[in-house]
Parts: sequence; structure tokens; C-alpha cells
Amino acid sequence: MQTKFPTEKIGFDTANAAQLIKKIAKTKISEHLTSSLSAVMDMERSLRTRERTAMSLHSEPSLACFATIMASV
Repeated sequence: MQTKFPTEKIGFDTANAAQLIKKIAKTKISEHLTSSLSAVMDMERSLRTRERTAMSLHSEPSLACFATIMASV
């Protein structure tokens, strides 16, 4: 004996289900892209900070200070 499920009585609408699945997928993709973009922006900010630090270490006052320290050794 085969069991039949009363899909008509429940009112299961495949079009609505497909739209719901698409909406959920778009939301999840959007969340993932937003998270990825945020991570990339954080990395860029970190690199800029490191670049500024490196530039300040190579500035003339730092080199003069380094030369003074080396001369005193």
C-alpha cells in the first residue's frame, strides 16, 4: 500500500517555495559578500598602517637618530 501525501490540501505552492529559496540564497550570498568585503577593508587598513609605520621609520629624523646611536656605540 502506497501512502499519498495530500499536497493539494496543504496548499503547497512550488512558485512560492522557489521564490523563498531564491530570497534566502540572495540573503546568504549578500551576508557572505558583506563579510568578505569587511575583511578585505580591514586588511587594507592594516596594510596602510604598516606602510605608514615603515615610512616613518625611514624618515630623516629616524635616520639621524639611528646615526647618532650608531656613532655613540
